[in-house]
Amino acid sequence: AMVIPLLSDGRVVMERQFRYPHRREFFEFPAGKIDPGEESLTTAKRELREETGYEAEEWRHLTTIHPIVSYTDERIEIFVARKLTLKEAERDAGEF
Repeated sequence: AMVIPLLSDGRVVMERQFRYPHRREFFEFPAGKIDPGEESLTTAKRELREETGYEAEEWRHLTTIHPIVSYTDERIEIFVARKLTLKEAERDAGEF
């Protein structure tokens, strides 16, 4: 699940992630794997809080994409999050 967090002034919240295969940082929207049996919105909410510290009052599912249909059944559920409130990031072990 991937989240596009929109601030009230129209700016978006992104994070900087170091990606080892490219050996550099990228700016990305918060995202994470959907756990077995988990609703995609639950994943989106968790990832937004873990990675940015924000919570959102308003959620909208935009679309589902299948980024590499030639060899995987992976899907990415994309949400827009509005009416954000900054709390504190709740990072997983190993996240920085």
